[in-house]
Amino acid sequence: MKLYENLLLMRKFQECELREQELKKQLKENEDRKRLISMKTLLKEKIELFKIKNQQFKQMKKELALAELKSSGLQNEIKEMEDQIYSGEIQTMKELEKLQQMQRELTGQAEKIETFAITLMEKLEELEKVVSEERQILLKMKDEYDILRLKTIEEIGKIKEELELLYSTKQQIEENISATILEKYKKIKLHKNQPIATVINGKCNGCNMSVSIVVVQEVSRHEKLIYCENCGRILISDK
Repeated sequence: MKLYENLLLMRKFQECELREQELKKQLKENEDRKRLISMKTLLKEKIELFKIKNQQFKQMKKELALAELKSSGLQNEIKEMEDQIYSGEIQTMKELEKLQQMQRELTGQAEKIETFAITLMEKLEELEKVVSEERQILLKMKDEYDILRLKTIEEIGKIKEELELLYSTKQQIEENISATILEKYKKIKLHKNQPIATVINGKCNGCNMSVSIVVVQEVSRHEKLIYCENCGRILISDK
C-alpha cells in the first residue's frame, strides 16, 4: 500500500478517534441523563412523603371508625338507661339518681368523642384533598420521568451504536495500515490530540502556521513521512 493511501487511512482513523471522543463526552455530559437522575431522586423523595401522608390518612380513618363505633356504643347505653329510667321499674330515689348520674357521665363521654370525631373528620377531609392532589402530581411526574427515560435510553442507544461502529472501523483500519505509521501516530498522540494534519493553502491545519514551500512540495509527493516544522504533526496534502 502506498504512503498516501496509508495516510488517508490514518486520517480516517483520526476522524474516528475524534468522533469517539465527542460521543463519549456526550455520554458523560448528557443533559437528559443528568435531568433523569435528578428527577429520579426527586420522584423517590416525593413518593416517600406521599407514603407517609397516605399512611397518616389511613390511620386517621381507622381512628374515626373506632370513634364512631365507640360513640354508637355509648348512645346505645344512654338509650338503655333512659328506657330503664322511664320504665317504672326504679323503686328508690337513690337508684334513680345513680342511673341519672351514670347517664350524665356517658353523655359527657359521648359528647367528647363526638367532638373528637368531628375534628378528625375535618382533618381527614383536608388530608384527603392533599393526598389526592399529591397523587396527581406524582402521576404527572412519573409520566414525565418515563417519557424522558425512554428518550434518554434511545439517545444513549444511538450513541453506543455509533461507538460500536467506530470501534469496528478503527479495528479494520489498524489491520490494514502500516504498523510503522500507526506507531508514529500513537507516539504523537501522547502530546497532541490530532497527530495528522492537512496542508491547506500552505498552512498546517493542526497549528494553523505556515510551512515552507519545500515542505509543501515534499508533502505533495508523498514519498516519505513529512512533519510540520512548527507542531510536529504528520502532514498530508489536501489533494
